[in-house]
Amino acid sequence: MGADDLDIFKKIVFSIPSLRYQIPGILLLSVVYSATMYVSFQLFTEINVGAWVIPYIAIFLFAIPVYVSTEVLHRVLPQYPRKWGMFLGGVNQLLLFMYTLILSGADNLQSAWNIIWLGLITLYLVYVFVLIVSVGISNLKRILAVSAVHPLVVFGLFHFFLGRFLEIPRETYVFSLGSVLMASGFLLVLFYITEYLLGMNANVSAFELTSGLLRKDREALDIGVESRPWVQTFRVEDGEEFTAVAPWVHPGPLGGFGGGELSRYLIDDLNRGEKGFFFHVPCTHRDDLSDPEDVSKISEAVQNPETSSEASRLISRSYRGIKLFGRAFGDQKIVFMEMERFDDYDSSIVSSVIDMQETMVVDLHNHDFHDGPEAVMDYGSVEARKLQEAIQDFIAELDELEQHDYSAGSAVSSNGKSVMALAEEVDGQKVLTFGIDTNGTSEDVKALAASMESRFDEVLLFSTDTHASVHELANYTTQDTDKLSDVIDEAASRVETASIGLGAEKAESLKLLKMDYQGLTYSINILIRLLPLALVVFYLLLWLWFF
Repeated sequence: MGADDLDIFKKIVFSIPSLRYQIPGILLLSVVYSATMYVSFQLFTEINVGAWVIPYIAIFLFAIPVYVSTEVLHRVLPQYPRKWGMFLGGVNQLLLFMYTLILSGADNLQSAWNIIWLGLITLYLVYVFVLIVSVGISNLKRILAVSAVHPLVVFGLFHFFLGRFLEIPRETYVFSLGSVLMASGFLLVLFYITEYLLGMNANVSAFELTSGLLRKDREALDIGVESRPWVQTFRVEDGEEFTAVAPWVHPGPLGGFGGGELSRYLIDDLNRGEKGFFFHVPCTHRDDLSDPEDVSKISEAVQNPETSSEASRLISRSYRGIKLFGRAFGDQKIVFMEMERFDDYDSSIVSSVIDMQETMVVDLHNHDFHDGPEAVMDYGSVEARKLQEAIQDFIAELDELEQHDYSAGSAVSSNGKSVMALAEEVDGQKVLTFGIDTNGTSEDVKALAASMESRFDEVLLFSTDTHASVHELANYTTQDTDKLSDVIDEAASRVETASIGLGAEKAESLKLLKMDYQGLTYSINILIRLLPLALVVFYLLLWLWFF
């Protein structure tokens, strides 16, 4: 999964508590911060006031600015949820508290004034940065305005209760306000430089990309090349009809951008009338869709193939680190492949050695969620040639297998996280194939697969390699094994005389990322590495400037 496994989305964005916890939490933290600030000033300064100031500091310095800025933020930028705004205000509340502790160590009025303004500038810049990343740089004017609310409320209350009695010269105010403008201007220049560098690699705005992922938008990427990928259809008629679609398209790159939600949309579409699921073929992110609307072109290429009432037993073979499973039916075959060392494969490796009308190859992609391989197999490599030879040998062996009456039962649950199970029986051999619409599997699902070996002669576990949700990629450690067990039991109970078939058709012209994916990856790497480093340097310069 590599760079797509972004734990930051798990730890910050998708773990934000609801408002009913945040609102009282902000007030409670305000009291804690206020009391700590009071103790700090009593210990390290000559200021001597009673503890009666604690609730006033809590309300006016810490609580009110957060509540006011949250409401204004949501009204000016309604696409930014209130709970996100409250959380952002809470983070800035913590930063403000840290600056008050620093303030207690100031040895003169000028140093204290600089600390106050550096704190306010920090609050402002944090708002600007987070909001640009969250809602996009296209909302810059509103972001610059709404980001000033929290620091202005803090400064306004400070000036009303204390600042107006200190007889601070006007030129000091002018310098401080000028420093805010210069700091924000420098930050914007940094943003635009970053955008320019990203644009050199891919025609994509990194900030629009990030904000879209956070909001779970479904958007097209204006990159890629025209292509007509194959779409294979695997059909089992077992009293009802089960259809598995295997497009030669990778279900990425991420979230709603391009084809990140490909598997989910295809599964939902298939289950509107019958039963269906998504099979993942050996491919890479270079085969990602550029436009999510092109999913409809893949749906239109789904076939209604002729089926055979006979099939061979499932056989398995190992070829120097390559594990293949498969069966023949009529003059067609289905092959499942498993390799521990590789996560993705150049699609040409397999597609160049099979007949799409006769053979389907499915990548089980059942490695661990967070500890799976990240290597990509390139066309023309030694490993690629070994895989091609193994598949060709295996297909030749499948062609020679004797075929018998075929029985099967299938079940799909597309309510919530989609799962499926296909129970097959040929010549007394019982086989279970079950999968889940995730990127990899978890230990509890692997344990479930192991437990099924007492009921079936062969058990195949797969995932769709979906990239539909950043949250899922970062957060999942377990699955709903009870739901999976129910689906497996349902499929096993439905086993009856059935037929099986395979069809293939090329989709209408659509855009795949191809080599543009490399530019997109470089762009993300620039955003992740260069921007934080530049921000740290920028902040150090602010400290040197003020002190």
